[in-house]
Amino acid sequence: MKKCLRYSVLVLGIIFAILGICLKSYSFALLCTVACFLNNIIYCLENIKNRIFLLMFHIMILVFLLGRPIIELCRKHDWWKEYVNEFSKESLFFAINALTISLIAMFAAALLAERHKKEKVRNVVIDRNTVYIEKFRNNLQIISAVIFYFSMIAFLMLEVEKLIFMSGRDYVEYYSSFVSHAPYIIHLIAGFMKYSLCIFLGTFPEKKKCYLPLALYLISAVPGLIIGVRNPIMLNAVFIFLYFFIRDALNDKDKWLGKLEKMAIGIGTPAALLFMGAYSSIRVGNSNIQDGIGKLFVSFFYGQGVSFKVLNIGYSCMGILPNRMEKNYTFGGFIDYVTHGAIAQKFFSAEALDSGNSVKNAMLSNNLSHSLAYVSKGDEYLNGHGWGSSYLLETFIDFGYWGIAVYSFLLAYILIKGMRIIKKNSLTATIFLFILTQIFFVPRAEATGFLDFTIQIGFWLAVVICYLLAGLCCKKYEFVKT
Repeated sequence: MKKCLRYSVLVLGIIFAILGICLKSYSFALLCTVACFLNNIIYCLENIKNRIFLLMFHIMILVFLLGRPIIELCRKHDWWKEYVNEFSKESLFFAINALTISLIAMFAAALLAERHKKEKVRNVVIDRNTVYIEKFRNNLQIISAVIFYFSMIAFLMLEVEKLIFMSGRDYVEYYSSFVSHAPYIIHLIAGFMKYSLCIFLGTFPEKKKCYLPLALYLISAVPGLIIGVRNPIMLNAVFIFLYFFIRDALNDKDKWLGKLEKMAIGIGTPAALLFMGAYSSIRVGNSNIQDGIGKLFVSFFYGQGVSFKVLNIGYSCMGILPNRMEKNYTFGGFIDYVTHGAIAQKFFSAEALDSGNSVKNAMLSNNLSHSLAYVSKGDEYLNGHGWGSSYLLETFIDFGYWGIAVYSFLLAYILIKGMRIIKKNSLTATIFLFILTQIFFVPRAEATGFLDFTIQIGFWLAVVICYLLAGLCCKKYEFVKT
């Protein structure tokens, strides 16, 4: 039944594409994009256990990129006029085409990734090595949990510092003015928080052992929400849900998605959407709660969908981005870390980048969100306002439509292979779990930002410390009396 529905949607998509090309219609072009999106959603639902990560990424595409134009299309037939008048016909077609190409490439990657999905059955032999591995895993679990609790305390201290600074200030001042004065050691320990959590979860602890760490992880985003930064708590909640789903899908001895968890998801999800729909106006001193539940849902998707507008802005500003030919935005995080990071500063006298919005970041950084906001907002950017970015925009500016297609293909391929990566061993599980904490923000953030941690010393230092201590705890020590 699902396949028949999916094939019908595909046929509709082809028809809409032909009509869009022949009539040069923005509406039919957008309907083609929607058809591609629905095709991918139905495909993910056909085997949700193995395709949950790709499904969640598509939900984020809906939230950040596709929701707003769909709402505008439903509201009025000439929804496109605002974009054409403010930007250009070319920019609007780019935004729609970029989404369509990305969705098609993701579908192709998913089909290819599942062609050879059968795993070899291995005979499990219980020997000394197996006993050692289990002991090592238990030690790793305990050590990473201890480090997590200490680093969480340090992390919350830094969050409290932000709250104190923001008392009586507007939330945009956080981006333009906040500078931490906490000792370096606090920042160092706090940096281990998310790494140690993923190491702990990568050992697949019992369900009851996960409640407190995951609850603290969710609570750690509340200070940011109070300040006015809502995305961390959304991403943390998505990660927690996915971890419960992963453990349930792996047929763990504990029932991870029981009636209580499903009820919490069923009640919590719409409640969170309603709150986020009202939050945009609440944080600037207004309130749209009286508008009703339906309008709050629409407000959430419309407000979060500003990234579709960012695609138009980015396309229009490509020619005036500062030092464009010297930069690569797709791998911006990697480049900035190598050229402006702590090692480059110490050994090569490199210039450090600022922590907030500044002219230096706009001119020197390979982060598109700084450059784009600087040329399109000017003083507003320096005062804390910005647009964010998108993987579609960064890959297009650097490599054209082929860049969007290749990037989307690789991304979907990784997401489909996710369950197999997690099952391989504790280290690969740790790496993929950390990716899950950030990858779903890619539709409105840096294209490879979710991979920056792989070249950062902090991550590998946390891994080495946890694994080294776990290994040392496995050794037998004999004390000789003298």
